Amino acid sequence: MKRRLIKYGILVFVLIMLYFGYLLYQGSPVKGEFTEKDLAPASLEPDNGFYIFLAFLEPPEVDIYSPEVIAGYRETFNSPGAQNPREQIRNAIKRGEDAFKKIEKYDKLLKQFWKLYNPLKHPLQKKDPLAYFLSVKEDVEKIKEGCSFLLKRYQTLMDAKKVEDFSHPGIYFSTYEHTKIIIQVHRLFHVVNIIDAAEGKWESAVGNILKEISFYHRFLKTARGERGYGNYYFAWVVLWKTYELLPRLLNHKSCPGNVYARTLAGLQAIPNRTFTHRNAVISTYIANVTILNQQESWKIYIPRNRIKQYYLNAYRRLLELGDQPPYQRRETVKNTIRQMMGNKKIPFDIFDDWGPLKMMERIIRLPYQIRALNDLICICAELYLKYDPGLRLEKNLEKLDTYKAIDPFSGTPYRCNPEKRVFYSIGPNRSDDGGMPFDPYKPSSFDDIVIPIILPEKDK
Repeated sequence: MKRRLIKYGILVFVLIMLYFGYLLYQGSPVKGEFTEKDLAPASLEPDNGFYIFLAFLEPPEVDIYSPEVIAGYRETFNSPGAQNPREQIRNAIKRGEDAFKKIEKYDKLLKQFWKLYNPLKHPLQKKDPLAYFLSVKEDVEKIKEGCSFLLKRYQTLMDAKKVEDFSHPGIYFSTYEHTKIIIQVHRLFHVVNIIDAAEGKWESAVGNILKEISFYHRFLKTARGERGYGNYYFAWVVLWKTYELLPRLLNHKSCPGNVYARTLAGLQAIPNRTFTHRNAVISTYIANVTILNQQESWKIYIPRNRIKQYYLNAYRRLLELGDQPPYQRRETVKNTIRQMMGNKKIPFDIFDDWGPLKMMERIIRLPYQIRALNDLICICAELYLKYDPGLRLEKNLEKLDTYKAIDPFSGTPYRCNPEKRVFYSIGPNRSDDGGMPFDPYKPSSFDDIVIPIILPEKDK
């Protein structure tokens, strides 16, 4: 009996040692890892508009274009290894707190603006959004005056000939406060231009919106992901909302024909066939590997090389998928990611279920959604220019050059629902829902990308 207990004890001990050996096994050295050399190059020179983005929350008395201010931000990002991780985190938290204090007075003003333009209440979908915003012009003017320096900075940012994201994926520098305030200023910028259009200043109003679209496309060429979506996701969110505004302006009864021509020329000049997911995917990988390498207290438990190899293989596969138009893929990116996560067998993976794979689906999907939106608005603008009220809508569409564009989600021309008066792409689920868009407040399977059209009744 005693011998049997000893044998069982030895067996249990061996099994425990084998298990810990399995946990401690780091795996073979990772080959071909992504590094910063794989990212789109970004300039640290003073003419880079990214400095305006970083210094956006400086108080109005600060000259954000001065050599001293630029040198301070350059030093932060040019020497990422100069601080240990804990020091970086402390400094990032302090910068965030300081940034909010600098802007707190103006943040209160922008919160008043939220009452006038609460996106959750869909003010752009009112019967006449221009008339609505014109009715609150007096309140908007007060906020515009109080936040004039922020609007001026935003306009200067839009005018920047070069904007290249040089943020280091492995350094802690929270841009949450920056992006939160910039999104609010971007909404104020929209309303100011909507009111200008309502007062007849269509050329300058639409010109500013097109300039904003052009800026964010340029920004996205180098925009980087971080531990979350980073600057890349922020830029897509603003770009999407800016695209959504254009049809509301083009559909207005007072919109002049020269605006359609300018919109068509402006959007056709956008490099909407150039996709930007590669930079975001690689920088997100680098950011998460940096987190992995900094887990000193967990070092004995984390199989670093196995985790890195798993995500490296997964990210490379996702980059391949991202290079293919959605209609050419055998399955959706979402299903591919679900399968990858199901096949993952890594003990003590610090990324676990929230990990970077889930966010990759959106990073890869967004460029194709914007491409579809760009194409649809071009079709809309050309249709308004060439519309013949004596012909049915389908016959009018056949005459358009823009209607020859291919929906990246279907591989066929974009679709039209004459009854609903919409043009649409079938969207990421690659299923024709008849022009039913996704509504985050009414969850459903619908996700068509939809552009409304308003034309004379004679086309029926």
